[in-house]
Amino acid sequence: MRLRCGTLHKLGIINEMPEQEELDAVVDTINTPIRKCAHAAEYFVLTFLVMFALRDKDTWNVSIGKAIIISLAVCFIYSLTDEFHQTYVPARSGQFSDCLNDTLGGCVAIAVFVIGYNIKRMINKN
Repeated sequence: MRLRCGTLHKLGIINEMPEQEELDAVVDTINTPIRKCAHAAEYFVLTFLVMFALRDKDTWNVSIGKAIIISLAVCFIYSLTDEFHQTYVPARSGQFSDCLNDTLGGCVAIAVFVIGYNIKRMINKN
């Protein structure tokens, strides 16, 4: 499959038939941001589901404030255990910055949940 020259140029590849080294450099450039976003998205889903479960009236029915704290704690602690596990995997390393990135995904999930919760409350009042 051939890409248009404009697309190749935007990726940092000058000629139409790039060498493998050029392609590897492009992949290395975009690999890290994609992996970080995917990890944050996974923790977004985890935190959102924990929030949803804690707020369920038939099971836990935890207040919104406690649900936020518990959900964020679950997200952060799980990310710590994940990074600790990675220290035992060859060619992987556990980094605290990854825990913070994962927890950021959880914070975004909480923000989305709280916004949705407030919208639902406003609709129900009317």
